[in-house]
Amino acid sequence: MNITLKVISENPDGSANANVTYDEEGMEFLVQEGVTAILKQYIAQQKGKRSVKDIWEVANEIESLACRVSNLKDVIEIVAEDIQDPHSGALWSARDHLEILVDKIEQQVQNLMDIRRDQKVKEMEVVSEVKPTKKKPNKK
Repeated sequence: MNITLKVISENPDGSANANVTYDEEGMEFLVQEGVTAILKQYIAQQKGKRSVKDIWEVANEIESLACRVSNLKDVIEIVAEDIQDPHSGALWSARDHLEILVDKIEQQVQNLMDIRRDQKVKEMEVVSEVKPTKKKPNKK
């Protein structure tokens, strides 16, 4: 794997203009790490939410991220088709890795939805057990 970062210039705000070069394996690594970082950041923001509604919202947000990654995969595919360069194989590889990531994200969404369903069933069981009974008035 080869990833090279060359700083071209530093900006007054502390950022920098840089040139990044990488081989196919380096690109796969960067894409996977970037998507993983986005998901970790999102999950960290959602910590503490444990209700059935919250799980549903988290699952929908993660699914939305999967759609964005899938769109990125489609863009890479379009770019790879337009490039008449033998190195465009790296783009196809990146597309394939993004497709694998989308599948994994969608599996995690399904797992969350299964947890939500199980929690909802448990909540309904508790509600049915605790349901108050109405007393019939005594007729005397």
